[in-house]
Amino acid sequence: MLALAGCGCPTFETLNVQDPGGVATDEEIDIVSRAADAFVAWTARDGVCVDTIELTNVADAGNLDAVGAYFGPNEPIRIEVGDEAWLPGVTWHELGHALDDVEQIALSHGYAFPAKDIDEHYVGAETRIDEAFAQASQLGPPPGTLVGALLASCGEIDSQDQVMRDLVFRDYSEDTSIGRTHTGRWSEIATLGSAIYEVQPYTDPDGSSGLVGVSYLAEGNGHRYTFHKIQVGWTDAGAPTVVEVGTLDVLFDTGAGDARFVRNLDGGVVVLITQDLDDRWLAMPDFEHGAWVQLDLPGIVTALDNDGIASFQGDNVWWEDFGDGFGLQGSSLDGTVLPIGEFADGEAKPPYALSASGGLYAMVRDEQFEEYRVREWVDSAWSDPQGLPRGVFPHGGAADGSEIALATRVGARKTTMATLFKPSGGSWSLAEATCGAAITPLLVGGEWYGVPVDAGGLGLYHWSP
Repeated sequence: MLALAGCGCPTFETLNVQDPGGVATDEEIDIVSRAADAFVAWTARDGVCVDTIELTNVADAGNLDAVGAYFGPNEPIRIEVGDEAWLPGVTWHELGHALDDVEQIALSHGYAFPAKDIDEHYVGAETRIDEAFAQASQLGPPPGTLVGALLASCGEIDSQDQVMRDLVFRDYSEDTSIGRTHTGRWSEIATLGSAIYEVQPYTDPDGSSGLVGVSYLAEGNGHRYTFHKIQVGWTDAGAPTVVEVGTLDVLFDTGAGDARFVRNLDGGVVVLITQDLDDRWLAMPDFEHGAWVQLDLPGIVTALDNDGIASFQGDNVWWEDFGDGFGLQGSSLDGTVLPIGEFADGEAKPPYALSASGGLYAMVRDEQFEEYRVREWVDSAWSDPQGLPRGVFPHGGAADGSEIALATRVGARKTTMATLFKPSGGSWSLAEATCGAAITPLLVGGEWYGVPVDAGGLGLYHWSP
């Protein structure tokens, strides 16, 4: 980038974060400064012809929906303050626009940044390609170790990840590795039906196990959710058996109603019921009696949905704005309080992989990457699981703690999934890259099953060692 100095463009040596209107907090200034420093280190450039990032209440007076704006070479990048969680990604997004303006990476690699994936309010194919590049930049470096393992299994899994890794964040590296195992594979054994869009495993007191799936149907002025109890097993001849053994309906008369899975807890499926904005409660489906059992759990239970955090303690409920996701954290049905750290400050998402022996994995906020990363609860503190790369999410664990499954989707189209298992006493290994089929692993009756992440003819897969 020696041309920068010759053409009068400022370099990264003078890049600074300013708050000319005095509207930003010290924490916001620090977050943007650290994000900019990370971009500089990862991209290994001399500069992007910008030397100032201004923090402001309005990023772009011509587009009040914008939280960041790049106005061209030698002009300040402007970033709207007010939500610290957005700041790293917005910083990388706008610096990505600046980098692209200098080097024209998006247009020269347009196959990796399809215009069709971007909203058409960005006028013109070239503008949408540029925006696709900036949106890829705002995610930070792709998880290189994971992408490398998937490339080895699937070939060219997603050209966008390759371009971002090789041409943009070219000085980012991970000190992790992924082992490989060729001892098993996913195979489809049944179709659950296109209406079922979400499933959770269950275990009955008699030891029988299976899946509970939920389907949705608009009805009159409201909507009906149907929960399907599905037993999964094998015949003596080794053939899979998938039988629906019960259903349970919940009908809401208004658009405010909702019913969503919260989490599998102690073998039972827990559901968050929303009758209206002021009536939310946790329940378990009782298929035998066709009823809901409302839960009054000891200790504090926290459920997450798209509207925010719902904290339950006895009959008290209160809500705070947080973000997307679903989960359960706090108490076990037997009254055991799970030690998963401080949650009130939004640091940790609820666990998605939890074993009875205490093996606990959750998503914990990593401000450097503006993402939640897997953390393991060890000795009353969160720690990084040894050898685990970025970009994976916990999905379930064996009751004795011997196995944890993690999965990921990568790339712009997110059509490839890696499934990583951690055998007892062993390292993380890539069990299979389901190239083109995104499968989420679930542990049912000691066997690993999986369903596609995206609904639409929900298939049921089995992991065969």
